[in-house]
Amino acid sequence: MRLAVVAALLACTLLSCGQSTRAVGTTPVQPDEGVVSGTVVIWPCRPVERVGDPPCPPAPNYTFDLIPVAGTGPTRTVTTDLDGQYRATLRAGSYEAHSRSIRKPRAGQLVTVTAGATVTQNLIFDEGIR
Repeated sequence: MRLAVVAALLACTLLSCGQSTRAVGTTPVQPDEGVVSGTVVIWPCRPVERVGDPPCPPAPNYTFDLIPVAGTGPTRTVTTDLDGQYRATLRAGSYEAHSRSIRKPRAGQLVTVTAGATVTQNLIFDEGIR
């Protein structure tokens, strides 16, 4: 009997801990948040692109900003992992993705975050090598 009570208390404690903590890259806990993730590619990846060239690879350790459109939240700086993948938990709304390394500012790519959902948005940044 005593063992059953201890096991039940331990199970309740573990379940409540899982709901109150938040690890980086997990599903959003706030009802007005969503997750956006995807792959980042730098294009062009060669000074001259030819028919039959392999596609540009994902960009590891690439940093870019997600800037809110219409004040949906603060600007978020994101860096890709070693596989060129990124993941960010943000307030629901629209954001523009802007490269931090482009010398000449250009219009950003639109990223839409949906509350309670994970959205995949692959990004291609034009670094202008030609």
